[in-house]
Amino acid sequence: KLDYDPADYYDNLREVLDVVAANTDPGEFRDGLHEKFLNTMLRKVSGAAKPGSDDRLAAFVAAIRSVIGDYFSPRVIQRPPILRRQLTAAMLSDKPKMIRWLNRRYARFSVQVRSLAARPVDGGRWQVSASASLVFRDGTPVRFRPEGDAWRIDKRLRVANLDVRPDSTEELLTSATGDVVLRSAATGVEWLGPTVLTANLEPTGKNDRRHLVVSGVVELDPQTFAAGGPVPQGTWHVHLRVTALGTSRRVPVRKQRGIEVSRPLLRSRSAPKLRFRSDGRLVLVVPPG
Repeated sequence: KLDYDPADYYDNLREVLDVVAANTDPGEFRDGLHEKFLNTMLRKVSGAAKPGSDDRLAAFVAAIRSVIGDYFSPRVIQRPPILRRQLTAAMLSDKPKMIRWLNRRYARFSVQVRSLAARPVDGGRWQVSASASLVFRDGTPVRFRPEGDAWRIDKRLRVANLDVRPDSTEELLTSATGDVVLRSAATGVEWLGPTVLTANLEPTGKNDRRHLVVSGVVELDPQTFAAGGPVPQGTWHVHLRVTALGTSRRVPVRKQRGIEVSRPLLRSRSAPKLRFRSDGRLVLVVPPG
């Protein structure tokens, strides 16, 4: 709940930034620290950009703009991924309606699991080959249009009158990853896989547009998946997560075309099982003992 005073909060943050300034030199290291602060502030702006919260949003924007102007170099506001750069530009332009519009637009896309194949390997482990991409609610991909040596984001996520540079190929690909996530059906506890899916720009079949696809092979070892230790007893939903463009989206894996789970040749009642539930969700079931 956002029940604190933004001015007081950012006065306290200024004390922290004073410590950073006193103990670091201008340059890459300080800019990296400032970027982390900026990303946190942008999340708070998004949280305040709710219907009926005009005064609160205005207070956040005023306080954050002041902090940015007093502490951050122009390089810092160019560092975050594209969606956060747009939000920063709207905030620095003091356009609350645009901030709300961006928030609504950013909520309109999700992850599409394009393919997944899980095959058992030695020692009770699973080799999971997967690919996923960002899509809008109607299933169409989030597209990128070439602009010189860079890529302009999908017009459905872009504000034409905001002066925000496009992403380079390197920026798009290095900031995008995918993960396999296990989530406990009973407690909501989550574990992330030790390896990640990597990103590529692939043709969409529409002119020269591309879309961002994360893919790769992940090892799902029930004995080490939980931060190096065994996954506890219980039922664990399997999710795919895509982190890109300054946001993160994920979906549970469900039984559908392109989703394949092979059965082990040797079955054991005491071994964890990767299977589809009756509702179509893919789960890892870890028996007692």
